Amino acid sequence: MRTVLDWLQHNKEWVFSGVGVVAMTAIASWFVSRRTTRLSIPRLRVNLAFGFLTYDAPELSAQMLIFTVANPADRRLQLTCISVPLKKANLVFPSLDGEQRLPCWVEPGTNLKFWVKLSDVEDTLRHRGYTGAMNIHAVASDALGNEYTSNPVKIVLHS
Repeated sequence: MRTVLDWLQHNKEWVFSGVGVVAMTAIASWFVSRRTTRLSIPRLRVNLAFGFLTYDAPELSAQMLIFTVANPADRRLQLTCISVPLKKANLVFPSLDGEQRLPCWVEPGTNLKFWVKLSDVEDTLRHRGYTGAMNIHAVASDALGNEYTSNPVKIVLHS
């Protein structure tokens, strides 16, 4: 901070002249516009986790693979698809259960949850020839074609 004050004291004639004021205003507005642009960039945060659904009764559901899609941006985004990329072919969920049906809007500052039975995913993976332990992640796509990748989770496929 001391070096900035020293610089201002040595350059006060230039800084407070018309040229200096224009230059300082241009630099300040560049910083503000950069920050504003960064906030308005569309982005989604995707989280993949294991969990259970709760009902009114004391029972829990079967174990689920839960996809959480959050929108930290300042404008709403249309979520069109959630998939799990695999080496042989992607695992796509055409009728994914959740708080809304896909495609849907994710409002600013909110999140949506979607789920599928873990046993169904495991059965599909086994049917496609996968065995043993593997890491999977989810990819959420928006209407603009942007893709957002989740954290990986480990699935162990028993024979």
